[in-house]
Amino acid sequence: MRAHEPLQALVAGPEGSELYARLLPAAHAALRLGGWLVLELGYASGTRVRTLAGAEWESLELRRDEQGWERVAILKKR
Repeated sequence: MRAHEPLQALVAGPEGSELYARLLPAAHAALRLGGWLVLELGYASGTRVRTLAGAEWESLELRRDEQGWERVAILKKR
């Protein structure tokens, strides 16, 4: 068992959103119609994920943690 998160899980690139820019289109291509993608978001990533998701998804919900940060994204494939 790992004692820590892998570096890729903690650092998404210089802007912090590069992982989402690759993951959202790949997940959209892999999911069936009506399929769901649930992501744990990094610090202050909600706005960028909303922008990257665009109109490709039927729905996008961002849920906040106890500190008020958008921490979870729930997307449904159109």
